[in-house]
Amino acid sequence: MIGFWIDKNNDELIQENGLNQEVFYGDEVAVRLFVDELADGEEISIKIIAKQAGKKVDLPIKIKEAQQIVKVKNKEVVSAPFFIDPNWHNEIFEYYDYNKKKVLVDFDKILSFEFEAKHIKSNTTFSNLPKESIFKLKPKIYKRNYEELLGLFHKNKSTKKDRDKNFENHFISKDKGIKKIVDSFLKDIYKEKKSIKNIEKIVLLNAKQLWKEASETAQKGKLDDRPLYWARIKMQTWLKRHPLFSQQFDVETSIVKKNSPLHKIIDLFEQKSRNYTDIDFAKAHKSAKKILITGFDPFILNGFDHPQLKGNIFQSNPSGSVALALNNEKINSKKNIAFIQSMLVPVRYSDFDGCEHNSVGKGIGIIEKYIGPWINKVDMILTISQSGPGDYYIDKFATARRGGFVDNKNYTRKPNSFSIETANEWLETTLPEAMTKPKNIEFNWSFNQKENSEKRSPKSNDKLESGSGGNYLSNEIFYRVAKLRHEMRPELPTGHFHISMLQSQSQDYSNRKTKKLLRIVKKGIEKGIEAL
Repeated sequence: MIGFWIDKNNDELIQENGLNQEVFYGDEVAVRLFVDELADGEEISIKIIAKQAGKKVDLPIKIKEAQQIVKVKNKEVVSAPFFIDPNWHNEIFEYYDYNKKKVLVDFDKILSFEFEAKHIKSNTTFSNLPKESIFKLKPKIYKRNYEELLGLFHKNKSTKKDRDKNFENHFISKDKGIKKIVDSFLKDIYKEKKSIKNIEKIVLLNAKQLWKEASETAQKGKLDDRPLYWARIKMQTWLKRHPLFSQQFDVETSIVKKNSPLHKIIDLFEQKSRNYTDIDFAKAHKSAKKILITGFDPFILNGFDHPQLKGNIFQSNPSGSVALALNNEKINSKKNIAFIQSMLVPVRYSDFDGCEHNSVGKGIGIIEKYIGPWINKVDMILTISQSGPGDYYIDKFATARRGGFVDNKNYTRKPNSFSIETANEWLETTLPEAMTKPKNIEFNWSFNQKENSEKRSPKSNDKLESGSGGNYLSNEIFYRVAKLRHEMRPELPTGHFHISMLQSQSQDYSNRKTKKLLRIVKKGIEKGIEAL
């Protein structure tokens, strides 16, 4: 007897060193046996066996799906297809290699699949199957990238990972509405087995619901941005693992192939769950000032295995909480009223410069694509990010240069390199000085990481290695928006508001502290719109 795994086209799967990894989770495979010694009509039981580290393990499938009885015909037996369920993948055995800068998998520990053949009439297992006939099937799957992997750490703060009792699920469960959306989404996309178009509809509906739920919850007084962040991570991970997309990402790097259907759907998910494309000032009063604000995702989260970072997995980003809470908000000053629309941006270089390389890249990205169209339509653009404890600064100057600190994908950029082609080494805010009048808020006049007690501006040809707010992505969003304003509408008030960090290392989120912070931010905006 000789046996083979075959794919859905009845082609024999290639075996190499007793293993096969040509199949993806979500594929269907079958077994073909050549049985010269048996007559037509005799029955053979074919059973799929799953093993982990060489030991048999149970899978959540029915016996009839894991075992089939097939009759011999023309000295051959071919089973019906077996579905390799993506939910069986042991994602806890994925890990990040800091030297190679990519996610690997512990190949010895992940599941392997073998088949066992048994002659029904004699009730004997075919023990004479050649070794090459029962090689191990180890399917491929989308591996979480660095950012996606962090949520799998066990919520008891150990360095172990867990599929259920992890931080990702912990944070999602903090918002019942968001948890309901996540659970429904995972169920619905895996029901859909044939149509990418239908998956796109499911993504469109759920991503919009995700933003709506998170912003409405914040506006009711629960200002936690973490359920939205971690829900987006989990939903996109499982979207990438859908069988219809198995050829649309690089297995080695976990990078989705540009312009593939999956890439376009992930882009749609980002647009709707971050409110990139649903900014709407239609509800604003005719005389209201239109204010566009942005916040950032949580960042510096890895306190488990990163060689340099001492992150806090419990970290919220107060700027994200503020952006959610102020979306659709009306703010009144003595002179004007303002209507606010918000969006949330990721802490990732690749989104800012449109390049997925882990250490090189510059150019046009999400800021130009999604904020650019609003330069001539709004009265103020205020980007917001997290600063040091107790700091509430309107940043005075932004540099075109980057410092290269690691982002949420553990990507870097060359220190002192440009983020975008530009003729301006630095640009200055045009936000009203009145925004610094409320208690706690002031201008940050420093640049190049030096105190600037004279409060002078840099010289026109000065090369700023850092702006008033540093040289990370908070400085960069300030610069990119200022560049758009400088080129398209120089008089538009734009600039950056650095607001206080509320959690030190290992501290959890505080709704009370975040509410107090929100009041400070609103006071600044109130004074700012008085001056418009």
